[in-house]
Amino acid sequence: MGIFTLEVIVGESMVDLTEHEKKIFDIIKQNPDVVSSRPTREEVAQKHGMSEKTLRNRIGDLRRYGLLSQIESRSDESFTEDKNAAGNELNQSTYLVAWAIASLASLAVFIIYF
Repeated sequence: MGIFTLEVIVGESMVDLTEHEKKIFDIIKQNPDVVSSRPTREEVAQKHGMSEKTLRNRIGDLRRYGLLSQIESRSDESFTEDKNAAGNELNQSTYLVAWAIASLASLAVFIIYF
C-alpha cells in the first residue's frame, strides 16, 4: 500500500502530511481539547487504537509544522508536559535560519574552490 500524503501550505513552504498525521489533524479539529488535556488525549488515543504518547508526539509534529496555532485550545489546564517537550525541539524559524546559514556556507565553499 502506498503512502498517502496531504500537502499543506505553511507560510511559504509545503508540508506533506502522512495519512496518520492527517487523521490526527482531523481528530484535533473535532476535539481541540486533545491538545492541552492529557485525560482527553488518553481517551481519544484509546478510542482510535493508539497510545497517548503516539498522539502527543504527532500533535508535537503538527505544532512544529505550524498547523495548530489556529485551533489549539485555550484551556486553563497547565500544558507543562507538552510545553517542556516542545521547548527542546527546534521551531520552524530556527530551521529556516539553519538552512540559510548552511546555504551561505555551501555557496562560500563553491566560490572558493571554483
